[in-house]
Amino acid sequence: MRIPIRITPEGKIYGMFPDSMDLRKLGRVKVSRLSHVEFNDRAQAWTIYSCLDKRYLMFAFKTRKAALAYERKYMESMLSEIRKMFVA
Repeated sequence: MRIPIRITPEGKIYGMFPDSMDLRKLGRVKVSRLSHVEFNDRAQAWTIYSCLDKRYLMFAFKTRKAALAYERKYMESMLSEIRKMFVA
């Protein structure tokens, strides 16, 4: 599995990592959620809420699995924007 990451000159690492990776082996870890996959009762569908731009990305996923796959693809494409958000 390939994982896109960004490493700053200060040594900070930004990316999306699978649960199977123990990031503590790299040092002290700070985790920030960038999105949430939730079931929307009103729409009767799985939805993705982006913490990055404070909006719902898409409605109408029939399964949570489909919503998670889209979430990952979208967030990987936004990695450079995500890095800007957390770099002081």
